[in-house]
Amino acid sequence: MSATRENKEALRIPDSTKDIETNRVNEKVIQEENSTRIINDTYGDSFILGSASNGILGTSELGASARVETLVSVVNPNNTFRERFSDATFEDTGTTTADWADTVGTLVMTNTEVAQSLACVLNDGTIRKATISVEVSAGSITNLTFELSANADSDFESVTHNTEHAFTTTGVDLRFKITASDSVTITLVKITYE
Repeated sequence: MSATRENKEALRIPDSTKDIETNRVNEKVIQEENSTRIINDTYGDSFILGSASNGILGTSELGASARVETLVSVVNPNNTFRERFSDATFEDTGTTTADWADTVGTLVMTNTEVAQSLACVLNDGTIRKATISVEVSAGSITNLTFELSANADSDFESVTHNTEHAFTTTGVDLRFKITASDSVTITLVKITYE
């Protein structure tokens, strides 16, 4: 019977196990800072023990919650938003018809499907210009049309891929909309703005 590291210690047998060290040539690890979302939580009339207004027994149902989350701002490092479709945080589910992060790391679009974001920049100064670029793993960028809005989804303006766009209507709430004319799989949406 051979002894494992754990039972060697239990048996007080000297441990001769050594750490394995590997040498990897040209390994590159990339760490990327992403968007920061600042959310204000309002608890309404929820019962909070010790609270002067919400801690009075009998005035609200224990465990009841009228909690409201309000998105206050979204800021991005170096004025650059990146969506890698690892989750649906920025997906506008009321408008998007494409498969957003159904397969982690992809936005899968077919003919006439739309992908629209929620605020990817919010209250981080007035947005006057922006550039959108995407990376695809299948299909062609030429099968996509791009729109950006600097004032929520009130005024989407047509933009050209990888070309700076000066907004006709500026604002503080940047969103994107992509429409496909054929099958395309997107792995990255990157928007720089000022």
